[in-house]
Amino acid sequence: MTIGHSSEKAAGASREPFGLRSRALPWAGGFAVLIGAAGTVALSWPGQGRSIAISAAAMTVVWAGGRWALLDVVSRHRTTLSRGEIRGAWAIGSLVWVLGVTPELSVLAWTVSGALTWLVLERIGATRRQAVVCVGIAWGAQALVVIGSWLATNAFIAILATRG
Repeated sequence: MTIGHSSEKAAGASREPFGLRSRALPWAGGFAVLIGAAGTVALSWPGQGRSIAISAAAMTVVWAGGRWALLDVVSRHRTTLSRGEIRGAWAIGSLVWVLGVTPELSVLAWTVSGALTWLVLERIGATRRQAVVCVGIAWGAQALVVIGSWLATNAFIAILATRG
């Protein structure tokens, strides 16, 4: 069955994204994230040190899990969606991470992933507001941490530069 509306659920139809079993979708999404992370390491070796490439790949995987956890917690409290439906929405959104092999493509994958997850949540029964809030919190938390880390690092470097 294709992605259904909440009215289809009332008629007994499945709301699982694309009719795929929700247990299989997270594996596909997780595998896509891992491929993108491995691609980050493989493509960044010539221009960067080994530790930087591995660190970037590890953070990609950790943040994917973090977005899943935040999406799960927020969605279960703000919507009537099941855990399987939430996992399915995250997984479909995560499929684009297979292309996130450079810093620029990772930003694009992050953006498209959020948009896809939002659209799937809305299609399977969340209201537009619920979907926007759920994805906004899960993806926004990552954005705030990354921006905060960048600002703190640059402030630290500026302080060190004034002492030298």
